[in-house]
Amino acid sequence: MFKIFFANLHLEKILWIIKSKILYIIMFALVGGAVGGAYALFMGQDLYRSEITMTAFSNPDYANDSGININVSDVQSAQQLITSYSSVLTSSIFLNDVLEASGLQDQYSVLALQRRISARQITNTSMFVIYVVDPNPMNAQLIANTIGEIAPTRLVGLVKSGGLQVLDEAKLPTEPYESTSTILFALIGAVGFGVMSAVGFLFFGLQDTRIRRKYEVEDMFNIPIIGTVPLVESTDKVKKSPILGENSSFEMREAYNEIRTFLTFSKRDEKCPVYGILSADKGEGKTVSALNIASSLANTGKKILFIDADLRESRTAEVLGMSGTGLSEYLGSDEAELNIQRSGRGFDVILAGAKPSNAADLLAGGKIRELINAQKENYDMIIVDLAPAGRVIDGLELADCLTSYVLVVREMVTKFEREEMIIRNIEELKGDICGFIYNGISTKSEDYNYKKAAEKYGFVDTSAKVVSAKKKVAAR
Repeated sequence: MFKIFFANLHLEKILWIIKSKILYIIMFALVGGAVGGAYALFMGQDLYRSEITMTAFSNPDYANDSGININVSDVQSAQQLITSYSSVLTSSIFLNDVLEASGLQDQYSVLALQRRISARQITNTSMFVIYVVDPNPMNAQLIANTIGEIAPTRLVGLVKSGGLQVLDEAKLPTEPYESTSTILFALIGAVGFGVMSAVGFLFFGLQDTRIRRKYEVEDMFNIPIIGTVPLVESTDKVKKSPILGENSSFEMREAYNEIRTFLTFSKRDEKCPVYGILSADKGEGKTVSALNIASSLANTGKKILFIDADLRESRTAEVLGMSGTGLSEYLGSDEAELNIQRSGRGFDVILAGAKPSNAADLLAGGKIRELINAQKENYDMIIVDLAPAGRVIDGLELADCLTSYVLVVREMVTKFEREEMIIRNIEELKGDICGFIYNGISTKSEDYNYKKAAEKYGFVDTSAKVVSAKKKVAAR
């Protein structure tokens, strides 16, 4: 599981997740901006600052003597005292005195008052400024002046050195020192919600192990992709069949031509190779891929036998419009005859037949092996449609009599861990895997090349575009 997770963790996928969720991220950012702005508007408050300036003296007698001249040494000593006064200024003992003297002990705690008071020394002087910040300008002024009243005696008494003199009284502030910025809070909310939503989408997106690009298959498994099959896109007016036929698109025909070429030349030393078409789960295009491979091979004049060995949930008869007894009846009875039918697409078919209760047992027996070995003398290639190996064991029962497996994966459907599981099971059974069919790729994907080739060589059906253009001209 960690292997799969870390394979997911790369820049391209991260950018893809962000790109695919960008509208949701923007929506969350707008919501966050609205929440932040609303908070600032309704819950925010202005802060007012009142201040009082004091002078420190190294000698307490200097505080009451306006005619004395202070030398440099006295100033330096006083500056050292300011550090001590500033520390004691926010002590619990001194602040309790301030609250009692101001009569605000019911409105503030010592801790709350500590957060409202600060001090700053004026450079190269023995003076320092005490600041009081509060949402109530009158309280800010009252606290500052109360400090000015008791500091010369109480602060000096606590420090036990020097002296203090108040230079001016605190004035009532009329303008806010700091206002809650609605724009700033809206910006913080937008960025916060946007980032958190992006992180959330990344977290869940990196846990999504569905295959979405060809290179992910190539990076994860050391097995080649032998063909890339485009997604068949139907419209309300035109219902396109996924089965190869005269009306199939150039892209579809070319995709199976590529697979056909690979299968034809990969096992040239074997007279009649037997390929098992397998997927991890249903809905990945296994049966359609198997039928189209058989059809494409038959178009070259080869004798092809298609065996529907998906005995539990067969779709072959429905897709081909055929009926009759099939493999399950033949394997389940010593008296039943093998029913090989001719399809309308140039290859012979053994249908799955009626759904048996012991599908795995029938496929594990020797009779189907005898059947396959016997038919190798009559055909150039045999294609076997197998049950999804992620659901039942049936598809793995034939590992010993198949030339090779062809694994079908579907874009945005197949999961890495499911595919890894069946590959591991096949390898444990000493089975061979010749490659992947990458199914359901969007023709708009950058991994898809046949669209450009079709347009270049004039294989694209432009009739719909011509009709649309004529309608536009007529409308004008």
